[in-house]
Amino acid sequence: MASKRKTDKKLTQELDQVVRDIFKLKYKNPRCFVCHKQTGWFNPKSNPYGLQVGHYVSRSVFALRWDFDNLEPQCSSCNYIHENNTLPFTNALLKAYGDDKVSTLHTKWQLSRAKAKTFNRAEKIELLEKLREELRLLTNAKS
Repeated sequence: MASKRKTDKKLTQELDQVVRDIFKLKYKNPRCFVCHKQTGWFNPKSNPYGLQVGHYVSRSVFALRWDFDNLEPQCSSCNYIHENNTLPFTNALLKAYGDDKVSTLHTKWQLSRAKAKTFNRAEKIELLEKLREELRLLTNAKS
């Protein structure tokens, strides 16, 4: 049983890394979505205060953890400071995309809570393959 959990944890880590890699290719000159600070991507050694993949709905909600509608680049300060206060992120979403996107995210979140949605191993593998293909396409387009 422990090896299965480890495998699921490894899948989750791989999904997180592929999403970070996609973000690095999509955002050439990234700015924090909330405060607009321009800095490079997070790196624990060279840029510990850099940009991270920020989640509007908590990343603990697996149904939205890797949903690109829920993700924006965020500096580490905004990501940590606004973890329990989503108002600045909400305001940035409203300004950038309007009410529809925020409503859609809230609906997806409520549906995931109602169904107690968690990603099983097969769903993670399927999503990982899809994201890896998207990463390949982005990488080839940049070449």
